[in-house]
Amino acid sequence: MRAKILPFTASSLLAILFGVLSVSAPASAQNETVIYDFLGNSRNPFGNLTLDASGNLYGTSNSGNVFELLPQSNGAWTEKIVYDLANHGFSYSIGGVIFDKAGNLYGTAIYGGAKELGTAFELTPKSSGAWNLKVLHTFGNGADGQFPNSALVFDAKGNLYGSTWQGGSSNLGTLFELMPQPGGGWKEKVLHNFGNGSDGQYPYSRVVFDSAGNFYGTTDAGGTLGDGIVYEFMPQTNGTWKERIIHNFGSGTDGGTPYANLIFDASGNLYGTTAGGGLYGFGTVFELSPQKGGGWKEQILHNFGNGTDGINPGSNLMFDQAGNLYGVTSEGGALACSDYYAGTVFELSKSAAGWTETILDSFCDETGPGGVEGIIFGADGNIYGTTYAGGDYDGGTAFEIKR
Repeated sequence: MRAKILPFTASSLLAILFGVLSVSAPASAQNETVIYDFLGNSRNPFGNLTLDASGNLYGTSNSGNVFELLPQSNGAWTEKIVYDLANHGFSYSIGGVIFDKAGNLYGTAIYGGAKELGTAFELTPKSSGAWNLKVLHTFGNGADGQFPNSALVFDAKGNLYGSTWQGGSSNLGTLFELMPQPGGGWKEKVLHNFGNGSDGQYPYSRVVFDSAGNFYGTTDAGGTLGDGIVYEFMPQTNGTWKERIIHNFGSGTDGGTPYANLIFDASGNLYGTTAGGGLYGFGTVFELSPQKGGGWKEQILHNFGNGTDGINPGSNLMFDQAGNLYGVTSEGGALACSDYYAGTVFELSKSAAGWTETILDSFCDETGPGGVEGIIFGADGNIYGTTYAGGDYDGGTAFEIKR
């Protein structure tokens, strides 16, 4: 019987955000370099990193900051606090931030606003080097969503899309759109309330658009089997969106509990991970391929948990130019430091015989609750990411893996 990972509730999500394991100093693997040890107001980074045109890295921390990491000529990295959200009552910004074409940053915070149920915000750079904060939306008004947790995504028209962990008509999460208004300000529209019947529950991942303007994502619970879904939303001529569930997780040795963002390949196939399920009960990498007659076909590319493999992947995948997949697991790996296995960075390469996994790095006491967060290719082609805890100050690290 495969292991079952229970869906998050608000209390369990907050326990992850608040909790920090007591861990020792990191022992980096051969390919990994810790480029920054977080401390003070920027400790415990959480969410995906974002790269600017100059090769600087931007991210968010549970302590309530948006930070920037800048590479120096001597190979070191320095940190700059872009904005202290905690001073404005915002905390737990776990989705990271994204840029618009003008260089402004956008993100969400789980707590904050008039209802203390979350906000969406914009940061605009000033000539002095400081940043201005603008609140785009305060969540929790009536049947609005609560606890916005995903990264935001722009569509081709400049509208923002995201999800909330709870709230909505069933209190099981929503999808929302934020639209800039001609006279200034932003208007929110709830696109979908999750939880009706066999619909998904508790959306966690950000959405991804296809070339036709449809968007896709996952919920980590709900569906016909209770282990989450992959959904598609299609725009309708009357301005509404129609949902189609393209996969229900949890059948047999299928994966379950998908948290991570989906990505497309050049052929229109979708790829993602599940934190549970699979052959060994510790998660999978999956592919969903659209079929000519309609529907989507799933293929499991990798089952986690065999031997010293990583377990419980919970963040994004990414492709390199050769078509190899990269990702992280929040636990497992080859190194046992004390009694804690701290996760891995892995590569999946495709051949005629299928997909082969290579462990690029096994973390040693560098991660805490939430595990290794999302990874990104830097301007130099190397892999960059963050860990939630560990490091010299037990506040998390930023790391580089050379390829």
